[in-house]
Amino acid sequence: MKCIWTLVLAGSVLFLAPPDGGAAQGSAALVDLDVPMPPTPVRAGGKIQLVYELHVTNFRPENLELTAIEVYKDEGNAKPLVSYRDAELIDLLARPGAPPDLPDKRVIGGGMRAVVFLQLMLNTETDLPRSLHHRLLFKPGGTDPTGAERVVDGASVVVHRSTPVAIAPPLRGESWLAANGISNISVHRRALIPVNGKARIAQRFATDWIKLGADGRAFHDDPANNANWYSYGTKVLAVSSAIVAAVKDGLPENVPLSDRRAVAITLETLGGNYVA
Repeated sequence: MKCIWTLVLAGSVLFLAPPDGGAAQGSAALVDLDVPMPPTPVRAGGKIQLVYELHVTNFRPENLELTAIEVYKDEGNAKPLVSYRDAELIDLLARPGAPPDLPDKRVIGGGMRAVVFLQLMLNTETDLPRSLHHRLLFKPGGTDPTGAERVVDGASVVVHRSTPVAIAPPLRGESWLAANGISNISVHRRALIPVNGKARIAQRFATDWIKLGADGRAFHDDPANNANWYSYGTKVLAVSSAIVAAVKDGLPENVPLSDRRAVAITLETLGGNYVA
């Protein structure tokens, strides 16, 4: 007797449902897709950008190899906004908790997670989607007899719209270098850190401002002396009228470029001395 199975999408988890409508076995589940922070349009580099992360968790006991990602604008669009396949995926992926010598980030072990860092570039506001949805292709490993790619559709998110806010420069003068600004591979963009039981990227759009001297360097003489950095003592300006929400002062200065810290890094000391 031939048995026909049906593909069922429940939330963002795709599984195989038996023909009698009963529950699928746990080993048949594929992946869970989640976008923790829906994107807000940001204008930068002459483009409108959507910067966000897609979390992919393997619910199978065997490996799954991610072979393609397609992102679609709104529902019913047949052509993807962007698509990535095979080696293109490697630079988009991070594997939290996996060993640094992982041979291939596209292979997601049973019970493991991959984070896909996405940065979509749009030309005009009329190109902005109301929502995004995702299609992922996987090649199952382990005991799967077919080896055929499997398709998972899910992780639909509404693009957050808000009135753009114009802000003033935070610093005066010239020769300021904007380092580690908006980029899909900057250290700030990839700073996924669990805080109070939730993985967050507080630095998604962070920028390091570095003042350069006439010699093109950030400091003169001994760099271990804070006062030798051209930005040291510069006034930092409020970028708009606002209310001071928090102030931290009294922490000793770190020694530049040193691996040692003046105080232990905790949630209380991580931001150093600051005004928010």
